Amino acid sequence: MKKSTAFGLGIVFAAAAIVAALAVAEIPAFIAVVVICIPAALACFIYGWCAGTKDGDIPFVGY
Repeated sequence: MKKSTAFGLGIVFAAAAIVAALAVAEIPAFIAVVVICIPAALACFIYGWCAGTKDGDIPFVGY
């Protein structure tokens, strides 16, 4: 995954979490979306931050 893709996914997950958090007053089931999207956004931002600057690719760590 490229650095720009990781940051893009992080932004998408963060936006979904914000929208769900704003709508949780009307639809309480959206708390599940918030609980899933916040760690996903955090992981994407960390992966993007750890990606190399030369080729912009996240190194494979292993199994």
